[in-house]
Amino acid sequence: MFDFLTPEKATLIAQETHLLAILLAIVGVIAVALVYISIYRSAVKYKRGSDTDRSKQPSEDSRKQIAHALIIFIVLLMIFVLSADTFLRAITPPNNTLEIAAVGKRWMWKFQHHPDGQREINELHVPIGRPVKLTMTSQDVAHSLSIPALGVQQAVMPDHYYTNVWFEVTTVITKPGDYKAYRLMGGQYNGTAYSQMTGNVIALTPADYQLWLEGEYIPGGPPPTPVEKGQGLFEKSENGCSSCHLADGNGLGPWFADRYGASIELDGGGTATVDDAYLAESIIDPKAKIVADYTTVAMPSYEFSDEELSNLIAYLKSLSGAAGDEATGPAVPAEMPEAYTLQGCGGCHGVNMEGGTGPILVGLDVDYIIKEAREGNEELGMTPYGPDLIKDSELEQMALFMNAATMEYTGLELSEGVIEKLQLVQEPLAAEDKDSVEAALIKVLEATIINKSPLGLQNTIKTMITSLELDNWAEYTGWRLASFLGEP
Repeated sequence: MFDFLTPEKATLIAQETHLLAILLAIVGVIAVALVYISIYRSAVKYKRGSDTDRSKQPSEDSRKQIAHALIIFIVLLMIFVLSADTFLRAITPPNNTLEIAAVGKRWMWKFQHHPDGQREINELHVPIGRPVKLTMTSQDVAHSLSIPALGVQQAVMPDHYYTNVWFEVTTVITKPGDYKAYRLMGGQYNGTAYSQMTGNVIALTPADYQLWLEGEYIPGGPPPTPVEKGQGLFEKSENGCSSCHLADGNGLGPWFADRYGASIELDGGGTATVDDAYLAESIIDPKAKIVADYTTVAMPSYEFSDEELSNLIAYLKSLSGAAGDEATGPAVPAEMPEAYTLQGCGGCHGVNMEGGTGPILVGLDVDYIIKEAREGNEELGMTPYGPDLIKDSELEQMALFMNAATMEYTGLELSEGVIEKLQLVQEPLAAEDKDSVEAALIKVLEATIINKSPLGLQNTIKTMITSLELDNWAEYTGWRLASFLGEP
């Protein structure tokens, strides 16, 4: 309820500014209270009908007046000294600062790390414990950058450069991959979309900041591998696996080291090969094939999800040094890589790839996405993004995520009229009749306009019509239809 009294403070300047504000508030309250108490006392003492002696004139005690004035002077001087000291340190960057250029533009803040470092939009990554200096200007109109938690507030004008803005984040982060986000915003009204000039300052440990510069940083740290997830399940006390299956081989159940791929003897005769199928069966139905010499205690059956079962098997296989299944390709990331936001892709294609001035991005071929990003598309107004802007590994992860994402991720819902028109494209597409496909797509576009569909959907249909000039037009149209209609 009273969080506004204790705002987040991530720099020494922000902490001192907050304390000064509290001091000024206390002094102000005391001053106002003394004035009102004096007024109330005089009003009561000298009210009409009171028997107060009014014959004596107030005495002029110079010593008392000087004492009052001296007290006020000392209090104000103390406030001035403290404020001046904080202000001078706030506008005097120390040596060896990390220099970052900041440009205000309708309706975004653009940052570039010096020299020739990463470029960001509405987001700024900084290392903890190192002074950061912002060289600021405006590209069009008056702007103001406000980062309350860092004690930063600076107005900028076009054709002027401001070089006295700096801060040093003092937050403590102990776990690799963790970060702390602080809100940044425009602090000055300058047009209709002023409220969109918001973002975050991301504070990282120096090691993680260096990884981020190299494009290798993973928020929260690298995700656990299937083996690590399986180990967590195995060691989870509720499951009880590690209680019976002991590494020294003296448990109530067998240990798994060097067992994968081997042939084991079963109770009652017969043998079985320890492979994925055997391990899965032994977890789900332990009584199906009981290992010889381990018949004393009956193992309970478990109901794991398919993913949990796969992870648990991966861990058991790792105990024998067995390699997992050969990779079929790079893994799809769990969330859109950070480069999508940093390079401003969402400005044209939407935060959730729902489209806008640019088309929807879900369901497209990975190689096609990479090619379009690298070469650009002059006809659609898309500039090329070279490796200096998006590293190959980042672009591949973005493309994999876009390829795997569905229309559900975008939040868009197609009307029945639009879906019906899209279905009519399938037959001429199967026959590779380009003219008929174009005619059908024009009807889809008309349906999106009539149904007042979102701009992103309308522009995607326009892109499909334009893309009929491509050599692989049929393939491209097929990708789009599959994503819209939810068909493989």
